[in-house]
Amino acid sequence: LTKEEASKNGIDNFSRSLLVLPSGEIWVATQSSGIVVLGKDKKIIRNIRQPLPAGIEHLNTDNKGRIWAATFGGLYVMDSRAEKIEKLTQVALNDAANKYNYILQLNDGRMLAASNSGLQTITEKNGKFSVSFLKTGKDNDVYLTLYQNKKGLLYLSRAFKGFFTGIADGDTVVNQKDHPSKSSIKCFSFENDSTLWIGSTVGLIKFNEKTQ
Repeated sequence: LTKEEASKNGIDNFSRSLLVLPSGEIWVATQSSGIVVLGKDKKIIRNIRQPLPAGIEHLNTDNKGRIWAATFGGLYVMDSRAEKIEKLTQVALNDAANKYNYILQLNDGRMLAASNSGLQTITEKNGKFSVSFLKTGKDNDVYLTLYQNKKGLLYLSRAFKGFFTGIADGDTVVNQKDHPSKSSIKCFSFENDSTLWIGSTVGLIKFNEKTQ
């Protein structure tokens, strides 16, 4: 999406997240223009705005093919046509805990969301969602991005504090190892079973899971 195309369609060209669906569609989360959906030819096919707020930070899918949006105005879930968009009930009066930076699906099927004040899990039962806090011992920190490997180990990054690893056990994360840093981790990407690439505010870091 070029600057000219964005301007022509009245779309903010500043995006935080891209999501490629199996259909070939590309969903682009913008800061003030909702979600822009591009077709296989990279042309805009629709723009999803209402009821989404400004500040869409991250998009992800679950194993049912639904799209989840972590935003600064709450958590949203929708079908792949965005014909039904649901906002999840807030879990705290603390406004920071309702500003979300990232969301993923855990190996056990629950969704895990990173907020500006702790982590939250989302469980679905009989078509209804319930949201609860996940205890980490670092509950009020700003969580930025998340990753879980096939063995269940979580990588959890916090603003200006690096990251730590742990295992989700019910409503608690059992901490494994802390990797403190004054930088903020923006992205985790595994190359293989042991090599992890980390995108941070101080540059790209190559991390060996087995030796570090």
